[in-house]
Amino acid sequence: MRLTLFLVLLIGVSQPNIFIQQAGAIRFLHDYLPNFSSLMPITINNHHHHQNIENDNTIENGHRKQSSISTSESEQSNPIANDLDGSGGTEKIESFSSTMIIRLLKRALRYFNLKQIVKNVSQGKLTSATCLACKITMTAIKYLIDYGRGFEDVAYVIKYLCKTLNIQSDRICDGYVDNFMEELVFVLARVNISSNEMCGFLFGETCNLVVNPSYNWDLPIPNRPFFYKPSFRWPFRPKQFFKILQISDIHIDLDYRENANAVCGEPLCCRASSPQSNEPIDPKNRAGYWGDYRDCDVPLRLVEETFKSIRHNHPDLEYVLWTGDIPPHDIWNQTRETQLHYIEIAGKLFDKYFGHLPIFPTVGNHESVPMNSFPIRTHSQSGVEEKYSKQWLYDKLAQIWLRWLPSETRSSIESGAYFATRVRKGLKIISLNTNFCNTQNWWILLNATDPGNQLEWLIQQLMESERLSEMVQIIGHVPPGSNDCVQVWSRNYNQIINRFASIIKGQFFGHTHNDEFEIFYREVKPVVESQHENTFLPTNIAYIGPSVTTFGNVNPGYRVYLVDQETFEIIDHQTYYLNLTEANLNGPGVPLHYRLSYSALDAYEMKTLSPMEWHRLVMRMRTPMIRGDHLAFRLQESNRLFRNFHRYFYNLSDDIGDENKCDNENCKYEMLCKLLTAHSYNQTHCEHFLL
Repeated sequence: MRLTLFLVLLIGVSQPNIFIQQAGAIRFLHDYLPNFSSLMPITINNHHHHQNIENDNTIENGHRKQSSISTSESEQSNPIANDLDGSGGTEKIESFSSTMIIRLLKRALRYFNLKQIVKNVSQGKLTSATCLACKITMTAIKYLIDYGRGFEDVAYVIKYLCKTLNIQSDRICDGYVDNFMEELVFVLARVNISSNEMCGFLFGETCNLVVNPSYNWDLPIPNRPFFYKPSFRWPFRPKQFFKILQISDIHIDLDYRENANAVCGEPLCCRASSPQSNEPIDPKNRAGYWGDYRDCDVPLRLVEETFKSIRHNHPDLEYVLWTGDIPPHDIWNQTRETQLHYIEIAGKLFDKYFGHLPIFPTVGNHESVPMNSFPIRTHSQSGVEEKYSKQWLYDKLAQIWLRWLPSETRSSIESGAYFATRVRKGLKIISLNTNFCNTQNWWILLNATDPGNQLEWLIQQLMESERLSEMVQIIGHVPPGSNDCVQVWSRNYNQIINRFASIIKGQFFGHTHNDEFEIFYREVKPVVESQHENTFLPTNIAYIGPSVTTFGNVNPGYRVYLVDQETFEIIDHQTYYLNLTEANLNGPGVPLHYRLSYSALDAYEMKTLSPMEWHRLVMRMRTPMIRGDHLAFRLQESNRLFRNFHRYFYNLSDDIGDENKCDNENCKYEMLCKLLTAHSYNQTHCEHFLL
């Protein structure tokens, strides 16, 4: 790991004057650091035209805006590196102190808006700065590991940088590093790919191309049997339907306190343990009784009253889909004991209010500790120590889930927190552990090819259902099109969905805390010979339900789906919300009042909820490219539909924050692009339909 040239070049790109000042030091670094020239293939396109890296140019869903920095597969495009590579070296220094690493990293990283980068990663946004920060950090850690530094040395370096660069407070930095760094060091010490490819694998090809075949794979998918005849009949408001409930991302916080500081400067506020200043808390910054729109999770009382309201207002539910995330966002402060306690509390709540119904759960990324840490079971064959195993979590989930699931699901739950079962004749539910695609689950770097063999298992389940002519609903936590899902896993998942689209009648995810959806497409050849380009046909829909937590400027919410009795197609969905402002003003004496936010059919003026109708909705929301008499009408309709979608996205929140207002064409493009992207980090459908 040849760290230092990369840092000097990075500083030069972000600050050209510093680049000139550092030029004389580059040859010195070349002479005294081993093999530095293959460190990082950076191309400097223009030294005079640059953008400060703190501006954090966004690349959401794989769409890169113009940047002064790009990567290539060869050093040949970097004349400085080539020149230095040709010079001879004196005696090499094989290692150097943690102090020098700290000095170099501080020099480079101070040009980043690190708090914004951390926030972007937590929100699934990839930026040029995020990608570069990943490469710097991974290179530094790998350098320390390669030269014999252990967990303690790496932890010291990261803690020091976290504190001195003011990324977080001292206690948050200590907690983060103590919780996460030991496992990360263990994984990185055993990974045999470069930091570039590592970041490319985790954050997609826009960060770096991945050429290692272990990290760029395709599963074989059997062709459809010749005797299979799929049905394309879509019900139009049938009279016979049943209702199912989706609840997601409850994020209970037992430390939530009314009147605590909601603007505490930490990743999670509104807590008894939140930092308090010597000055009285500004009344507008005090946490409400039921919750707060800012960086706060929700008290137990809100979750319980929500469940009570659902039980009272929806007595005709058929079953419940529970799409993950139970504990709060205090990830620096979590232990196995705290996680198990939250899981037990949630299990009892679901049992109390919905125990009379079948409940089908899936595991979120917050259930583990450290968060996102889900080692693949086959790692036991690669020397993974028992202390890193998540068997304690899987056993607890099995204990609770088996209250509602048949005993034959025990084996797969205990081995990886996924299962398949039949909810009624002709309908199967498949629950996936989407942490095996989670970009922040470091363990998949050790077993990148179909982690846990879960997608192969999914193919077998779908083949069985196809043979039996039964329909399938799939549930998971991390949506496949999210930037939190590894690109190669998402690509394979898309191929599976497209192959079995005719029997997959619904996909349901959470994680984002927002009300949205993702459209799956398959590429088709043009029908007309004069058309030279292929086009794309919508094949399936992933529904992403709102959260119960308010974290992320949203109102608490849940969703009810109407399902056709015969075909099991989703014929409508109804989303409900709690006006948090009103609830807090009413206080504890008034029961929570959940209202209907909207019906998809009515609000979006759709004929059905078929994939094609969802596609047409996005086309109606995009800014029209036509000219003439109809332009004004089309523009008015487009703006009206998009404004409604944006309001529903935050579940009619009274305070979405200035940074979340979407009042320009670039923001509109990014939001609509997400709806067309079920394959993470892939802009193909956006460019085809929106540009």
